[in-house]
Amino acid sequence: MTQIITLSDRAAERIKEIMSKDNSSFGVRVGVKSGGCAGMAYIMEYAKEKKT
Repeated sequence: MTQIITLSDRAAERIKEIMSKDNSSFGVRVGVKSGGCAGMAYIMEYAKEKKT
């Protein structure tokens, strides 16, 4: 599988720390939506369920 994004070690640790306090999170979802100066903006949210 091709690596799409890279997290720093500190970012990965912080995500794990936040998710360990919130048992309802399944993972982290990263996406792109319309908006921002170039017409696109990145979004990141804690996923509560798996989507395909």
